[in-house]
Amino acid sequence: MNNNRLKRLLATYGSHIENWPECDQNLFSEIKEDTQLKAELTDAQFIDFQLDTLIVKSNPNLEQLILDNIRPQPIDLCYQWLFPNSWKLVWQPAMAAMLIILLGFGIGMEVKEPDTTVNNWEDQLYWVGFSTEDDFYE
Repeated sequence: MNNNRLKRLLATYGSHIENWPECDQNLFSEIKEDTQLKAELTDAQFIDFQLDTLIVKSNPNLEQLILDNIRPQPIDLCYQWLFPNSWKLVWQPAMAAMLIILLGFGIGMEVKEPDTTVNNWEDQLYWVGFSTEDDFYE
């Protein structure tokens, strides 16, 4: 075991050797007499002890505080509006559907049917393009 491997083990599993993978535990037990590795382990154990004795004040409402500070995305707001959690808000998706129907009705009223009685020069030019040259000169 080299110094880099020991540093990776300490960073990953901590200084408690019983948390290490079994092959690394066996390897470390065989080379315990290396002073440099032993000094690294002692330093890591001191840091772990300091962290274990550290008292952290916890807030029981921490989860709710975090959730309150998250701003919902516009797509999430739209989804919540279209698919409400309560039956009291069923009018929202009904209103959205009604607006789409009214918009389609309004567009349909504005579209006019082509008048077949009017002689259209564009149509005549289009059909002239399909005629043969002999028909064109007659």
